[in-house]
Amino acid sequence: MEKSMSYQFSFDWFSHNSNNFLAVKNILPARKCILEIGSFEGRSTVWLTKNLLKDGGNIVCVDTWTGGQEHKVIGMDMSAVEARFDHNIAVLQAEEPNKKVIKKKGRSAYEVAGMIEWPAFDFIYVDGGHEATDVLTDAIMCWQVLKPGGVMIFDDYGWADRPIGPLHPKPAIDTFINLFYKDLTVLFINYQVAVQKKA
Repeated sequence: MEKSMSYQFSFDWFSHNSNNFLAVKNILPARKCILEIGSFEGRSTVWLTKNLLKDGGNIVCVDTWTGGQEHKVIGMDMSAVEARFDHNIAVLQAEEPNKKVIKKKGRSAYEVAGMIEWPAFDFIYVDGGHEATDVLTDAIMCWQVLKPGGVMIFDDYGWADRPIGPLHPKPAIDTFINLFYKDLTVLFINYQVAVQKKA
Protein backbone atom coordinates (compact mmCIF):
# COMPACT_ATOMS: atom_id res chain seq x y z
CA MET A 1 0.00 0.00 0.00
CA GLU A 2 1.29 3.47 -0.85
CA LYS A 3 2.48 5.65 2.01
CA SER A 4 -0.32 8.15 1.37
CA MET A 5 -2.79 5.32 1.96
CA SER A 6 -1.42 4.23 5.32
CA TYR A 7 -3.35 4.70 8.54
CA GLN A 8 -2.96 7.99 10.40
CA PHE A 9 -3.31 7.70 14.17
CA SER A 10 -2.13 10.22 16.75
CA PHE A 11 -3.25 8.42 19.91
CA ASP A 12 -3.68 4.85 21.11
CA TRP A 13 -6.28 4.61 23.83
CA PHE A 14 -7.55 1.26 22.55
CA SER A 15 -4.90 -1.41 22.06
CA HIS A 16 -4.32 -2.09 25.77
CA ASN A 17 -7.95 -3.29 25.99
CA SER A 18 -7.95 -5.52 22.90
CA ASN A 19 -7.90 -8.74 24.98
CA ASN A 20 -11.29 -7.78 26.41
CA PHE A 21 -12.77 -7.80 22.92
CA LEU A 22 -11.10 -11.09 22.03
CA ALA A 23 -12.55 -12.56 25.23
CA VAL A 24 -16.14 -12.06 23.99
CA LYS A 25 -15.50 -12.85 20.33
CA ASN A 26 -16.44 -16.52 20.56
CA ILE A 27 -19.87 -15.86 22.06
CA LEU A 28 -20.83 -13.61 19.16
CA PRO A 29 -22.20 -14.82 15.80
CA ALA A 30 -19.76 -15.21 12.91
CA ARG A 31 -21.37 -12.43 10.89
CA LYS A 32 -22.11 -9.40 13.04
CA CYS A 33 -23.66 -5.99 13.13
CA ILE A 34 -21.64 -3.68 15.41
CA LEU A 35 -22.49 -0.28 16.87
CA GLU A 36 -19.65 1.93 18.07
CA ILE A 37 -20.45 4.99 20.18
CA GLY A 38 -17.42 7.26 19.99
CA SER A 39 -15.01 6.60 17.13
CA PHE A 40 -12.45 9.45 17.37
CA GLU A 41 -9.72 8.75 14.76
CA GLY A 42 -11.05 5.28 13.97
CA ARG A 43 -8.39 3.13 15.64
CA SER A 44 -11.02 1.05 17.45
CA THR A 45 -13.15 0.97 14.28
CA VAL A 46 -10.29 -0.50 12.28
CA TRP A 47 -9.49 -3.08 14.97
CA LEU A 48 -13.13 -4.14 15.42
CA THR A 49 -13.63 -4.44 11.66
CA LYS A 50 -10.48 -6.51 11.15
CA ASN A 51 -10.91 -8.74 14.21
CA LEU A 52 -14.63 -9.04 14.96
CA LEU A 53 -15.98 -8.81 11.41
CA LYS A 54 -13.73 -11.45 9.86
CA ASP A 55 -16.76 -13.20 8.36
CA GLY A 56 -18.31 -9.97 7.09
CA GLY A 57 -20.98 -7.65 8.45
CA ASN A 58 -21.08 -3.96 9.17
CA ILE A 59 -20.14 -1.42 11.81
CA VAL A 60 -22.03 1.80 12.50
CA CYS A 61 -19.86 4.59 13.94
CA VAL A 62 -21.56 7.38 15.90
CA ASP A 63 -19.64 10.46 17.01
CA THR A 64 -20.12 14.22 17.11
CA TRP A 65 -16.44 14.82 16.37
CA THR A 66 -16.66 17.92 18.57
CA GLY A 67 -14.81 16.33 21.50
CA GLY A 68 -15.45 16.19 25.20
CA GLN A 69 -14.15 18.24 28.10
CA GLU A 70 -10.87 16.29 28.13
CA HIS A 71 -10.24 17.27 24.49
CA LYS A 72 -11.21 20.91 24.93
CA VAL A 73 -8.86 21.35 27.90
CA ILE A 74 -5.85 20.54 25.74
CA GLY A 75 -7.14 22.47 22.72
CA MET A 76 -7.43 19.44 20.47
CA ASP A 77 -8.39 20.19 16.86
CA MET A 78 -11.42 17.94 16.45
CA SER A 79 -11.86 18.82 12.78
CA ALA A 80 -8.43 17.28 12.20
CA VAL A 81 -9.48 14.24 14.26
CA GLU A 82 -12.53 13.78 12.05
CA ALA A 83 -10.41 14.16 8.92
CA ARG A 84 -8.12 11.40 10.17
CA PHE A 85 -11.15 9.21 10.88
CA ASP A 86 -12.40 9.71 7.31
CA HIS A 87 -8.94 8.95 5.92
CA ASN A 88 -8.52 5.84 8.06
CA ILE A 89 -11.93 4.49 7.09
CA ALA A 90 -11.11 5.03 3.41
CA VAL A 91 -7.94 2.96 3.91
CA LEU A 92 -9.91 0.32 5.82
CA GLN A 93 -12.60 0.04 3.16
CA ALA A 94 -9.94 -0.38 0.48
CA GLU A 95 -8.46 -3.26 2.50
CA GLU A 96 -11.79 -4.78 3.58
CA PRO A 97 -14.30 -4.14 0.75
CA ASN A 98 -16.72 -6.83 1.96
CA LYS A 99 -17.30 -5.04 5.27
CA LYS A 100 -19.39 -1.90 5.48
CA VAL A 101 -18.52 1.06 7.70
CA ILE A 102 -21.37 3.52 8.21
CA LYS A 103 -20.56 6.95 9.64
CA LYS A 104 -23.29 8.74 11.62
CA LYS A 105 -22.27 12.22 12.75
CA GLY A 106 -24.37 13.55 15.61
CA ARG A 107 -25.26 13.14 19.27
CA SER A 108 -25.48 9.47 20.12
CA ALA A 109 -28.88 9.71 21.84
CA TYR A 110 -30.45 11.19 18.70
CA GLU A 111 -28.66 8.88 16.29
CA VAL A 112 -29.52 5.71 18.23
CA ALA A 113 -33.13 6.85 18.61
CA GLY A 114 -33.29 6.99 14.82
CA MET A 115 -32.19 3.36 14.56
CA ILE A 116 -35.40 1.78 15.81
CA GLU A 117 -36.10 0.29 12.37
CA TRP A 118 -32.52 -0.96 11.92
CA PRO A 119 -31.61 -4.60 12.45
CA ALA A 120 -30.59 -5.06 16.06
CA PHE A 121 -26.89 -5.11 16.90
CA ASP A 122 -24.87 -8.13 18.02
CA PHE A 123 -22.15 -6.05 19.67
CA ILE A 124 -22.04 -2.48 20.98
CA TYR A 125 -18.99 -0.55 22.17
CA VAL A 126 -19.83 2.47 24.34
CA ASP A 127 -16.97 4.99 24.42
CA GLY A 128 -18.60 8.34 23.68
CA GLY A 129 -19.10 11.17 26.16
CA HIS A 130 -17.52 10.38 29.52
CA GLU A 131 -19.80 12.37 31.82
CA ALA A 132 -22.03 10.06 33.84
CA THR A 133 -25.29 11.41 32.40
CA ASP A 134 -24.03 10.88 28.84
CA VAL A 135 -22.84 7.35 29.59
CA LEU A 136 -26.11 6.37 31.27
CA THR A 137 -28.10 7.77 28.35
CA ASP A 138 -25.94 5.86 25.88
CA ALA A 139 -26.30 2.66 27.92
CA ILE A 140 -30.09 2.80 28.08
CA MET A 141 -30.53 3.82 24.44
CA CYS A 142 -28.09 1.21 23.16
CA TRP A 143 -29.68 -1.52 25.26
CA GLN A 144 -32.85 -1.10 23.18
CA VAL A 145 -31.04 -1.96 19.93
CA LEU A 146 -28.88 -4.80 21.32
CA LYS A 147 -30.04 -8.27 20.34
CA PRO A 148 -30.79 -10.86 23.02
CA GLY A 149 -27.49 -12.65 23.52
CA GLY A 150 -25.64 -9.57 22.32
CA VAL A 151 -22.71 -8.05 24.18
CA MET A 152 -22.05 -4.45 25.19
CA ILE A 153 -18.64 -3.20 26.39
CA PHE A 154 -18.22 0.07 28.27
CA ASP A 155 -14.87 1.83 28.20
CA ASP A 156 -13.09 3.82 30.94
CA TYR A 157 -14.77 2.22 33.97
CA GLY A 158 -11.36 2.27 35.63
CA TRP A 159 -10.29 5.71 34.37
CA ALA A 160 -7.84 7.04 36.98
CA ASP A 161 -7.23 10.52 35.54
CA ARG A 162 -10.58 11.86 36.72
CA PRO A 163 -12.20 11.54 40.17
CA ILE A 164 -15.20 9.22 40.34
CA GLY A 165 -18.34 11.35 40.26
CA PRO A 166 -20.58 13.16 37.76
CA LEU A 167 -17.75 13.57 35.24
CA HIS A 168 -16.71 9.87 35.33
CA PRO A 169 -18.30 6.87 33.53
CA LYS A 170 -18.21 4.53 36.54
CA PRO A 171 -21.32 5.80 38.41
CA ALA A 172 -23.36 5.55 35.22
CA ILE A 173 -22.21 2.02 34.43
CA ASP A 174 -22.89 0.91 38.02
CA THR A 175 -26.36 2.47 37.87
CA PHE A 176 -27.14 0.80 34.54
CA ILE A 177 -26.11 -2.62 35.85
CA ASN A 178 -28.17 -2.15 39.02
CA LEU A 179 -31.24 -1.09 37.02
CA PHE A 180 -31.03 -3.86 34.41
CA TYR A 181 -29.49 -6.64 36.51
CA LYS A 182 -32.39 -9.04 35.80
CA ASP A 183 -31.85 -8.72 32.06
CA LEU A 184 -28.07 -9.02 31.84
CA THR A 185 -25.06 -11.07 32.79
CA VAL A 186 -21.85 -9.29 33.74
CA LEU A 187 -19.05 -10.96 31.76
CA PHE A 188 -16.11 -9.09 33.28
CA ILE A 189 -15.15 -5.93 35.16
CA ASN A 190 -11.66 -4.46 34.80
CA TYR A 191 -10.71 -1.18 33.15
CA GLN A 192 -13.74 -1.94 30.99
CA VAL A 193 -17.06 -3.64 31.72
CA ALA A 194 -18.80 -6.18 29.50
CA VAL A 195 -22.42 -7.28 29.84
CA GLN A 196 -24.47 -9.77 27.86
CA LYS A 197 -28.17 -9.34 27.25
CA LYS A 198 -30.13 -12.38 28.42
CA ALA A 199 -32.29 -14.20 25.88
